[in-house]
Amino acid sequence: MKIVNLLDLAKSNNQIESDNALAKRLHVSQAALWKWRKGDFLPKIEHAHDLAILAGLDPAEVIADILVMSEKSPEVRKTLERLKSGLATAAAVALWLLPGGSSLQVGGISFASNIHYTQSRRRNRIALFLHIFE
Repeated sequence: MKIVNLLDLAKSNNQIESDNALAKRLHVSQAALWKWRKGDFLPKIEHAHDLAILAGLDPAEVIADILVMSEKSPEVRKTLERLKSGLATAAAVALWLLPGGSSLQVGGISFASNIHYTQSRRRNRIALFLHIFE
């Protein structure tokens, strides 16, 4: 999803009238939000998470999109896209196999697991770690 669409969806779902009001809600400057809207910068992971919640979207999906968009290496970006696609497929298959109306729980946690990332400053690589917390 494009960041501009994410911003607009977060605003419309919460009756937020302006970018300034959205910036205040996210505890960022209006200038930062404007840079996201123009495509100059991407939101930090914690802001992407909050935007996803406001937009009514799965934070893991939005964070995965941000990670893909932020990666400069085409090879790593392609790998992240494959990982994201594989996880989406696995989730769809798992949920499809469940009886109607049920949800997948592992250790009391919803199937949509949390995605944590670390960025090595020396190597500028992103490593994804999928965790299911009990």
